[in-house]
Amino acid sequence: MYKVYIISLNDSGTGLHKKSAQQILPRTLHQCTHYGWDYKIFSAINGYSIQLSDWNTFELNPPKKLDSRPEKFGNLPGAQGCFLSHFILWNRCIELDVPIVILEDDAFALAPLIEINTDQDLLKLHHPRTNHQSSKLGTWAPGAFAYWLSPVGAKKLVEFAKVNGPGHADKLIGSNILNWDYLTPPIVKLGPRLGSSTQPNKYPYRNK
Repeated sequence: MYKVYIISLNDSGTGLHKKSAQQILPRTLHQCTHYGWDYKIFSAINGYSIQLSDWNTFELNPPKKLDSRPEKFGNLPGAQGCFLSHFILWNRCIELDVPIVILEDDAFALAPLIEINTDQDLLKLHHPRTNHQSSKLGTWAPGAFAYWLSPVGAKKLVEFAKVNGPGHADKLIGSNILNWDYLTPPIVKLGPRLGSSTQPNKYPYRNK
């Protein structure tokens, strides 16, 4: 069965984010254990600790800050850490040359992990959410908290990010980049959330 990686930030700052790491992750692990998922915790990248050399290491152009657009990716260290965490696992999928499952620590398993037979590059494991359309990315949907990924799909994601630059992980899962769909019926849902490092306006995030 597939290797399951659960992305979780050890250093979750203060306030809601720290509560999220302390309270939400144990529920996620309990559900995975209950349904027999063979998981491993992946220590997430703290976006507030990213240096220019880190982008260079992964052959990525560093995101640009736009003072006039505070909501943009280049101004969101939390979103950047989230992207790099997924990016590293995409590369791991390529290295292993087998499909893997990637969860964020607020993913809530609903059933055992099943053998997946599909021609898709990526399958989101949760119920369909509202889709968005982009001329550059194609069809994409908010959330990258639970998905099955093939090595072919991982290569497409990594190559796109290296050419076009990093971005929000969920937006990069677009139909112009790779073939993706939802697993039916879903086996994961989004668990309760106390904070999000990618939404600093709604959930202020501070590093220690």
